[in-house]
Amino acid sequence: MKALTMALIAVAIVIIMMISPDNSRATQVRMGMLYSHFQLTCQSRGYSMQPMSQALEEYPEMKSTYDKIYAEYAQPGETIQMLARVGKPIREVERSMRLGVNDLLDK
Repeated sequence: MKALTMALIAVAIVIIMMISPDNSRATQVRMGMLYSHFQLTCQSRGYSMQPMSQALEEYPEMKSTYDKIYAEYAQPGETIQMLARVGKPIREVERSMRLGVNDLLDK
C-alpha cells in the first residue's frame, strides 16, 4: 500500500484484518464492537493501533489497492471490515480514539 512507509512497517508487530462473511448492518456493528475491544486491550498493554482503512475505501483513486487486497485476502462474498497495524508507539501522545491535528505534525 502506498501510504505505508518503511518506518511505519518497521515498528509494526502485526497487521490485523477483520473479515466478515457479509456486510449487513448487524455485522458492521458487531465488527465495530470487536475492533473497539481489541483496540482498548492493545492500549492497556502498551501497544497502539493505526487503522489503515483508506485502502478499503470504495472510490476511484483507491480501486487498484482495494482490488488487490480483496483478491489476496477475501473470498467471494466476504467483506474486509477493518485493516490496522499494531505496534509499540514510537512517541507518547495523549490517549484518544483520534489524534489531534498537532499530533500529526513533526515538531
